[in-house]
Amino acid sequence: MVELADDLQPITGSYAAADCQFLLTPLAPDYVSVADKERLIQSGQKHYSELISFEHPPSPAYLALFAQLSAKYRRRLAQEVLALAHYLVACLPQPLTVVSLARAGTPIGALLQRALTQVLGAESAHFSLSIIRDRGIDAVALAYLLRRLRRPAAGLLFLDAWTAKGVITDTLRTAIAQWNVTEPEQLDPRLYVIADVGGVADIAATVEDYALPSGILNATVSGLVSRSILNPRILPGQFHGCVVYDHLQAWDQSAAFLDAVSAEFTQP
Repeated sequence: MVELADDLQPITGSYAAADCQFLLTPLAPDYVSVADKERLIQSGQKHYSELISFEHPPSPAYLALFAQLSAKYRRRLAQEVLALAHYLVACLPQPLTVVSLARAGTPIGALLQRALTQVLGAESAHFSLSIIRDRGIDAVALAYLLRRLRRPAAGLLFLDAWTAKGVITDTLRTAIAQWNVTEPEQLDPRLYVIADVGGVADIAATVEDYALPSGILNATVSGLVSRSILNPRILPGQFHGCVVYDHLQAWDQSAAFLDAVSAEFTQP
């Protein structure tokens, strides 16, 4: 059985708790330069998940592009999120537990949570947790959902924003297959996405490759939370780690993006 530390607590970053709760352990920053990070990874001395770099504010050009893409695609994205929400309500038992894969899946998970609860009136909660190439999904976070929060396994689903070469999809399927062998709760390994560009997801709103606005920003559209970290500072029984980039508050688009897209929700 997976060990759980006594003091586990979700964090929200800059999101409202009703939109998203991260199952991540906030760490004090221990930044490595991009050059040093690449050298350590390429030499095999460190896995990419052990290191984190300082994230700079998005440039005015990136913010302008984000605004342009949001204006162009927010209605389309809203309708695709809503279509996925309808599918989930029709096919899965409530209460639903949306488990987004941090970070790319996080904004989409928050949008889906709003569609499920605010538009369809479903009983749902959204949590974002870590999945790491070559290391798998955060089993502590899964055990926390199932055993500490008592979220029913039958209503738990895994969500990402898009697919590419299928590395994360394969990582998820391998990790859940291992979980189902070693743990008592049986989980559905299917991956839900908005855009299945790589053709590897199980359920998708579209297979078209278009620029999801949240894909061009990092922490500033993901609750100011870094990508996940897994190194010796994470103790047994703890969630995978992260850094909360408080220095980016002035550039944060997380809540504004949710508001802009969810304002376009309409019943089909």
